This record gives sequence, structure tokens and C-alpha cells, in this order.
Amino acid sequence: MSVHMKQEAYNRLLRELDAKRSITVKRAKELYGADFSESTWKRLKKTLERVHGCKLTWSVKTKSFKVPSTWTLYPSIDPGKRDQLAILRAAAALVGAPLTDQISAFIDKLDRELEQRDPESHAKSPLRQPAPRADKDFFTRLNSIEMAIRRRNIITIGYRKSAGGKLEERTIAPYEIHNHAGRFYVWATDEGGIKPKFFALDRIENLTSDVDDRFDRDPRLSLDEELRHSFGIWVGPGRPQTIEVEIRENRAADVRARRWPAETSCTTLADGHVRITFSVTDPREIVAWVLSFGGDAWIRQPAGAAKLAYELAQKAAASHKWARDVPEDEGLMRFDWGVDGLPLERRVTALTSKAPPP
Repeated sequence: MSVHMKQEAYNRLLRELDAKRSITVKRAKELYGADFSESTWKRLKKTLERVHGCKLTWSVKTKSFKVPSTWTLYPSIDPGKRDQLAILRAAAALVGAPLTDQISAFIDKLDRELEQRDPESHAKSPLRQPAPRADKDFFTRLNSIEMAIRRRNIITIGYRKSAGGKLEERTIAPYEIHNHAGRFYVWATDEGGIKPKFFALDRIENLTSDVDDRFDRDPRLSLDEELRHSFGIWVGPGRPQTIEVEIRENRAADVRARRWPAETSCTTLADGHVRITFSVTDPREIVAWVLSFGGDAWIRQPAGAAKLAYELAQKAAASHKWARDVPEDEGLMRFDWGVDGLPLERRVTALTSKAPPP
């Protein structure tokens, strides 16, 4: 090595810098196992900076050399991990100051390295949960918005409306990035507005900001409080209402295993059913959740939410009516639900290959 240190001693130094975040010359010599000159120490510091990006700085207060806060000795990361860093950005916002800034600075460093390894920034990692359909522009927008949130900068965006696809220019004060089921939202106030709204990141275009155009965040506004009575992302304008849902015993374990958004109680009944209640201002997401159980869950109250579930179930049945009278064969796999909430495989007669209507 150019610094005349044994490789193992050099590796011990790297590990200690990563763990302790500072080092004295005396300790470096202990790791080396012998004394060395001032010129050797200078060459060692240059090697740490050039090869590993670890630029040591002298601290008069502690009489030691400190490691940069964003540096770490970490294993190589696959290029396609930027989508997962995006999810970490959203999670870091929930930690709050001052840790959010420190975590975000570290994520910035990882993101720059991954961008160099994968200039096209396509997400190649296996999807173990819903993730954004990301490209390079997605990461550029996400990073710009996240930086504007930290600096409290006003941003101007082109926002494409879902109905009709019209592109509108909006000026917003961004408060938080929120990840819901793999789709990213910016929680922000519109120009002239008071109550923040959710802007879908995938519908944002032409983002610009001015570092001198800053806003003061209303300390009374909280994303946690905003979503307190939401099962997902929808927040209604009215007062919270109680939705009571009952789950059959064969799906009960799947429900009991988790705490659900806006949940107020969860009780196991004598017959093995689970009764779970929610307090929400908009019942639609809970209705969709109940329908996902395929008849093994139903809404006990209020009647309005139960009626919505009935109407949507009828609509789904009508959409699949084309397959009702199709002759059956031996090809299709169907499933029953086990007592642990997992599907049990069962081969039964199946549908023939009749195409659905256009």
C-alpha cells in the first residue's frame, strides 16, 4: 500500500472510523501496530479521501480527527435500488428535525453514487411491495421537492389533472413527502390556500424553485393529524364516522396480525370472527378493503357504507357476468382460505379459455 500499512490494519482503521466517527493519531498508530511519521499520516489521510471519500477534519474541541457525517463504510449497492431510497426519503420525513436532515444528507450521498452507477436510474430491484414506476425524471423531481421541503422553498409546478389531462401551473409550499402504497404525494398548500392538499408526484411536471423564495411553515399543521381519520390517502370534509366491520374466522388471523390505519378497536368474538372498527371521514377506502376479502368480510354499520359496498360488489359481478355460464374444464387453480389467513391450494374444475368482451 502507498501508506505502508498492512491491509488488515488499514481495514481495521476503516471499520473503526465507521463505528467511532473520529480517531486520534495515537489510536491510528495503535491500529497500525507501530509508530509512523507525520508524512505517512498525511498520505494515509489522502488515501482515505481519494479512495473512500472519507475526508478527516481536525476538531480542536475533542483533539481528534472527525469523520464526515454523511460518510459510511457500506457494502456495494445494486444500481437498481434508487426506488428503495425514495421510500426511505419519505420515511425520513416522519422522524422529524434534526434527525431528518442528517438522514436525508446520507441518502443524498447514496443517491448520487447510485446515479453514477446507473445513469438511466431505472428500478431493477425485485418489487416486494408496491413501488413507484420510476425513471430518471422521477428521482430528479423527488430530490428537488425533498430539498425544497428542507429549505422551506416555494416551488412552481406543472400539475396534470387526472380528469382530462390538462396541465395547470401551480405554486405550492411543500410540507411533506408521503408514500402511500408505492405512490408518492407532496403534501402542500396551494398559493393563497390555508389547508394543505395531496399532489401526486407522478402528475407533477416542469418543477422550478428559487432558493430565496421561502415560506414559514404553520406549526399547527401535521401530516399525522391530517391522516388521523383516513384509511389511506382520502380525507373527507365532514366529521369522522365509525365504520364497523366483521371478518370471518378463516381470515381473522390476517386482520389481527396488523394495526390498521384509523383503527379504534379490534375484538375477537366467541365464534372466532373479528370485529374491527374505524373512525374515518371518507369510507370509500375501507369499503374497497372489505370487498378485497371476497365475501369473508362485511360492513355492519353504518348502512350508507354497507350500501356502497353492495353497489360496488354488484358492479364487479356485472363486469364478470360474461364468464358466468362458461363451460368448465380441469385447468384452473382456485383457493380456499386457511385459518392462518393464507390461501390453501385446491384444484377444481376451471373456466375454459373464452376471451372477455372488448
